[in-house]
Amino acid sequence: MTELNIIDAIGRRVVLEQRGGGYWGVCPFHRQEKKLVMTTAMLVSRESNTFHCFDCKAEGSAEDFVRRFDAIEEDLNEV
Repeated sequence: MTELNIIDAIGRRVVLEQRGGGYWGVCPFHRQEKKLVMTTAMLVSRESNTFHCFDCKAEGSAEDFVRRFDAIEEDLNEV
């Protein structure tokens, strides 16, 4: 099985901004209800092929992200 390119896989679902040595985006796995501005707390690393959210601590591979993101979309479509 071919390894997913994490930047492409996550970038199709979340807007990523390249800063320094990584890519940053808003994590879709937690709510930021009391904040006026959505924070870009999720770091995506091409080198380690992983993502990590500094707010909710979600982390994993490209496959983990896609599986979890798609499950959220399925739940929303059932409502």
